Amino acid sequence: MYLVVLMLCLTNVYSQKVLDETATGKVTRLPLKPLGKELKSYSFTVVSPYPENNNSARDFAQKKYNDELANYPTAVEDGKKRYTEAVAEAKNTFKIENDAWEKMTLVERLTLKDQKPVLKLPRESDYKVAEPRFVEPDLTRLIVYDTKLLANSYLRLDGYMKGETNALKGKITLYEFERMDPLAKTKTVSYYDNNTKTTQNRTETYYETQYRRAAELVLEYNGVLLYNGIFENSNDFVTLTSSSYPNLLNIEKQTVGDLLTQINDYINSNYGISQIETKHVVNYVKNKSEEYDDLEKAKNSAISGYSANKYGTVNTDLIDAIEVWKKAIAEANPEDKKARIDEKVLRAILVNTIEAAIVVNDMKTVEDCLKTFEELKNNNSEREEIKKLKARYQDAKDRFLANQ
Repeated sequence: MYLVVLMLCLTNVYSQKVLDETATGKVTRLPLKPLGKELKSYSFTVVSPYPENNNSARDFAQKKYNDELANYPTAVEDGKKRYTEAVAEAKNTFKIENDAWEKMTLVERLTLKDQKPVLKLPRESDYKVAEPRFVEPDLTRLIVYDTKLLANSYLRLDGYMKGETNALKGKITLYEFERMDPLAKTKTVSYYDNNTKTTQNRTETYYETQYRRAAELVLEYNGVLLYNGIFENSNDFVTLTSSSYPNLLNIEKQTVGDLLTQINDYINSNYGISQIETKHVVNYVKNKSEEYDDLEKAKNSAISGYSANKYGTVNTDLIDAIEVWKKAIAEANPEDKKARIDEKVLRAILVNTIEAAIVVNDMKTVEDCLKTFEELKNNNSEREEIKKLKARYQDAKDRFLANQ
């Protein structure tokens, strides 16, 4: 009886249960490419491939037809050029494969007779450009966008007012939406049949749709071009997988907002001063016997520090929490499961310290904690967590140094 009681007591003393609370707040994200204190405002415009309203739809369609007609001779010549290049490439490929075939022995050729090289020339019709024709707009499926409203809705430079004085100026030109016809495909999936109590297979149909919408971005500040070209990967095709036939009109509309949002994120990441709402998971240890008073107080300080965080002020609550956690890290014995700060607790407060130190720009502490973290026996998920923490640290460090 006494032995059982003693064992239960020991279990309570040495069993550490890691808990957590979520702290909310804001952090100031500094620009990666600051433009200096002279920057005062921003001015952005959008050029759209769509009419601004139904009334201008026919005029818009007529202008599009006129532009395509004027560009038709150039498009024809471009098609001929691409066809000539494709023929040359096909002949060159055939020559390389045929030369290798001729070098084979008779026995090898007989064995691989089904693989004998064949000259496959492209079809000239695939490269011919159809003559433009005027198409009356279908008002039932018409997409319209007010470009001023688009700019006001999606584009801003965080930390600055809209204006023309010492302004970052930008122009975003949205190109036509392009897509392939959705392809119906099938796959075999397993499911449990409650009637037969067995695992069965069934064939399901799904659809793959490739599409893209490119955009040209021009950014200029005080006469200096900062960006001038197709925006990042906007010219690449995206593949959408869906269980039912996709609504192509909705996809086309969605790409406008999605692309402008991506461009605005890029602009603010590089040149804006953004207030980012954050959530931080603060770890602590269940403190029944008051053995972890220090970690519980540090948790409370951290939550207070995150909620009151303000750029340009000293965050004493977070700094106090960091100091407590650093002392606990120095005390840690990850090899001893009975230690007050064992491996499980150490991992928890390392994450706490790294996240808090990033917020207060204590890069030395971040580096020390990451080094300690990496020296532990980490599994794949723990290594992935370290990778994410290092990426956040590097981003914060780059921004901090860029603004010194």
